[in-house]
Amino acid sequence: MARPSQASERVSHDLYTIEERAAMDDAGDITRAEMAAASSQNPDDPYGETLDGTALQVEDFWDEREVLAHIRDFARGRMTSPWAVLGVALARAITTIPPYVVLPPLIGSDASLNLFVALVGPSGMGKGAATGAAKDAVDLGDVFTATVGSGEGVAHLYSHWERGGVVRDRSAVLFTVPEVDMLTALGSRQGATLLSTLRSAFSGEKLGFSYASREKTLPLDAHSYRMCLILGVQPERAATLMADADGGTPQRFLWLPTTDPGVPDTTPEAPEPKQLPDQQWSRGNFPKLRLVVPDVAAETICNAHRARLREKGEALDGHALLCRLKATFALAVLDGRRLMTDDDWRLSGTVMAVSEATRSGVVARLAEQAKGRNVAQGRADGIRADAANQSADELAARRVSNRLLAKVTVAGECSRSDARNGIARRDRIHFDPALERLTAAGQVEVIDTEHGQRIVATGAPS
Repeated sequence: MARPSQASERVSHDLYTIEERAAMDDAGDITRAEMAAASSQNPDDPYGETLDGTALQVEDFWDEREVLAHIRDFARGRMTSPWAVLGVALARAITTIPPYVVLPPLIGSDASLNLFVALVGPSGMGKGAATGAAKDAVDLGDVFTATVGSGEGVAHLYSHWERGGVVRDRSAVLFTVPEVDMLTALGSRQGATLLSTLRSAFSGEKLGFSYASREKTLPLDAHSYRMCLILGVQPERAATLMADADGGTPQRFLWLPTTDPGVPDTTPEAPEPKQLPDQQWSRGNFPKLRLVVPDVAAETICNAHRARLREKGEALDGHALLCRLKATFALAVLDGRRLMTDDDWRLSGTVMAVSEATRSGVVARLAEQAKGRNVAQGRADGIRADAANQSADELAARRVSNRLLAKVTVAGECSRSDARNGIARRDRIHFDPALERLTAAGQVEVIDTEHGQRIVATGAPS
């Protein structure tokens, strides 16, 4: 869907008419006046680098807001990671928001707030502790939690069939998966639909499967359910999840560490739980309530999408930016507000920077693990040992050495320039190392003449 023109009355990208807007204002919707009043923008600091999080040091992040300092202090009082506790708190906050509250159609159609968080760390490093600490740190009321089964079984946690038809049991579920093995095992079964279901749920798309028996058919209409997910990830066991990167599954997660390098030597006392004000949400007579997104966020997202349309951007970056926008709103909710501001977007940049670094760490660990497996397998296999332990330059130099030796052996001798020209252009960078290798092995000899150097075959065994 196209964005409104600059000339239209524009609430960033709020696409309701003026009459609809007036009715929704009476129903408790968000207005631009409220947006302006809630903004914490500093007029003396005209955005600049701070909006993408680069100017904000991670260690300063927690002191930016009272609620963030509270989460850090509570986490350290419970000896768990502040980032992990924050991630769970963000997911819990989103779970409390009605599913009809959506992000506006900046690109395509309305987007769901459904948020997925991966807590990354070694086994026993506080994933469960972070979940418990987050529940105690910020009181968000009752949040229904459940473990993930199959993709087909997701809908059964929201409704069930009775003789009179489908009965809705709840609209929001916070799914928890303590170990990524469980998720990937379910997702890799033949005919499994779990990973595709999660990808659809991230966007709030319609869920449900058609069966011959109507009792098994429990469809969930788009934006009629709230689904958030907390996933525990041991880096060494995340290969299957990362292998689904082409489908965009990893990019749909916030990746936050369960470790805390800044943990104090003496455990402080955890503060009292924080009670958030109750948010009243009403959609009036409309099926959905569209949130107002700060202009800087809308511009960043739309500019990135334009680049992708022009084939100049990363195809899957859109998932990461949508994930950031969801985190932006969750930060506002934790701050006791339902209005996103420029400052929320700025802070979400730091969250995403930590997420990207954490996910990159998982990728690096998997690469290291794969390399170790290849080396071990290669050593046991003889031929593979050589390939596993050689760098690309070394292998190329060996290839060029063989080619050079063959040419000189057949000719008996040749000029250096003729020998070099006989090597493929892409490999000529390796000519000198190859010649040095052959000379050191005594297989060729380089002779200086008045017309330049000549390479002579010595007849030494190769």
